[in-house]
Amino acid sequence: MKKHLYRPKKYLLFLLLFISVPVWCGNNLDYRQLIDKNNVMSQAISNIVKDHSGFVWIASRSGISRYDGWNIKHYSLSESEIMQDTDGRSFFIRRSYDDRLWAFSNNGKIYCYDPSSDAFVLKVDISRYFQLWFMFDLYFDDKGYVWIASTTGLLRCPLDNPSDTRLLTDDKTSVTCIAPISATCLAVGTTKGLKYVDVNSLNVSDQTIRSAKRNIMSLHYDAKRNYIWIGSFSSGLFAWDVTNQKYINLPYLANIPSVPIKAIREWDGDCLLVGLDGRGVYKVDLKNNTSGQYFSNSDKGGGILKANNVYDIFVDGKNIWVGTYSGGVTIVKESEAFDWIKHVPYNEQSVKRTHIYAILEDRDGDVWYATNLGVSLYDTKRKHWTHFLEEENSFLTLCEDNNGYIWTGGYSTGLYCINKRRGIIRYIPSLQGAPQLECVYASAKDRDGDLWFGCLYSTLTRMTIINGKETLTHYDIEQVKSISVLDKNRLFIASSNGFYILDKETSKREHFFANPAKYGI
Repeated sequence: MKKHLYRPKKYLLFLLLFISVPVWCGNNLDYRQLIDKNNVMSQAISNIVKDHSGFVWIASRSGISRYDGWNIKHYSLSESEIMQDTDGRSFFIRRSYDDRLWAFSNNGKIYCYDPSSDAFVLKVDISRYFQLWFMFDLYFDDKGYVWIASTTGLLRCPLDNPSDTRLLTDDKTSVTCIAPISATCLAVGTTKGLKYVDVNSLNVSDQTIRSAKRNIMSLHYDAKRNYIWIGSFSSGLFAWDVTNQKYINLPYLANIPSVPIKAIREWDGDCLLVGLDGRGVYKVDLKNNTSGQYFSNSDKGGGILKANNVYDIFVDGKNIWVGTYSGGVTIVKESEAFDWIKHVPYNEQSVKRTHIYAILEDRDGDVWYATNLGVSLYDTKRKHWTHFLEEENSFLTLCEDNNGYIWTGGYSTGLYCINKRRGIIRYIPSLQGAPQLECVYASAKDRDGDLWFGCLYSTLTRMTIINGKETLTHYDIEQVKSISVLDKNRLFIASSNGFYILDKETSKREHFFANPAKYGI
């Protein structure tokens, strides 16, 4: 989920086809509209962020939604906050320096995402301390403060004591956006221009920075050039040179219409993407000194967007996520060539079945697929398919040992070891001698080369292979569903009875979520 949405190294299973509608357009771009099949997520999008696990979070009029590349899950911030597109309030989401997710409503409520309960928890209600008509932006520093841009002005709120919130600006000046410039300085956009804030002394520059009193809608700090890019309400886009303390004369910015600029993002090294409320997305090419409309809902703009009122742009590698206030989310990307791995009836030179439960790239660069009708191997050099265990049940897991052999198992299959050239070389019906054939749900190889297996009928099992001799060690953890290596001695173990961290040397284990039903799992 590199932190992009999960994608195998060389092959893509087109799961996304079920959640989005792909379309081709010009300029070597393709795009798709993100579709919530449950029709819960509003089409009025406020902003988009991605967390450290690769999930994309989308704020809309109906709350917060999470997209994992396959499903969209919706989070209502509280029963009283469930809203419709016709209501007057909006939600936004931010990611803080410590990778925590924060949501807020424009009426002053701030929520923090709690992974253990998988919910947003109300932390602060600023409206209890200040009268706010609208809260526009948040910035979380590393000292425990949240800086708030609002119609009341710039506020600094200590998260552990919100009643100590301070107003730092003239309450007649609305603050619309915040951009950190350094560890000690913030740039803030206001309805009367740009100001600097010293985070230590809390001093706010008395006058706007050598500019006409422009109504600022958005800011972006360009660390490479040491510029502040400023998006205005009706004066276009302009740039402030922080080093030389002056505005930069860039005539080609005149091509950008004088409409509200809601988002400014860096893209592809020397380009900016600019989101305009009513005119789509413009691209500014800083290398070639050009600017112009990049995509919109018009024929000229490729017909890519469903609406032109762009409120946010999120750049994720080569993916560009565009959030509009009436047309939902459009995902735009440069065209890439993918192989669609699927079963072709009566064709042995295809994967054996389309239901694929596990994928493994071995040390030779060949790719293994565990399917609901055996295991398929694709030789990437010869471009040739070989199939194993075709008469067996569904296989769920794949693991490569230090000899390059592949271990696999699944529903009532027992455990098999495959040599890609010789075929099946080892079969273990049950790891603990049970009369039933083993159901193998999970497998992993640790950093010492030991193999680990999670099964239905056997407890967690470690297999150590030395000079061809197998030694099995069992641990009292049952119904293991997933295994991941944490470090040299520790493993993550997910089971039907909760989550464990196991130290294989001492056999000590930490047990979490012992009652999964308590957390709705």
